[in-house]
Amino acid sequence: MPVKTASLLTLFLENPNRAFAKDDLTRRIWDKTAVAESSLYRLISDARQALGDDPKTTRFIKTVPRKGSRWAGAVEAIEEEPAAIASPLGSARLIALNCLIYRIQLWFINHGPPKYAWMI
Repeated sequence: MPVKTASLLTLFLENPNRAFAKDDLTRRIWDKTAVAESSLYRLISDARQALGDDPKTTRFIKTVPRKGSRWAGAVEAIEEEPAAIASPLGSARLIALNCLIYRIQLWFINHGPPKYAWMI
């Protein structure tokens, strides 16, 4: 899943009852980069496609007329941590590992594949 699509879904899941206006979504996803409105529409379309959602019969991402887009699916908070990461140290390691994997993915997205065999 592309980084921008994941960022959009994360934003929706963290704010499930909030409708985001186009300008707000653009600012939050692309920060200060100027993008065409069609880029946002494409991103929402890609997110719907990743979820198997249909814009006519939305299950997850709903377009709210004159308000924007919002998460329409159910969101449940997980109250129990798996036993393997129940300790604070286990949780910190898992978060650090996820951050490292994310940074490596971003590096490859921005720089392409390694040029030398020793970098693999």
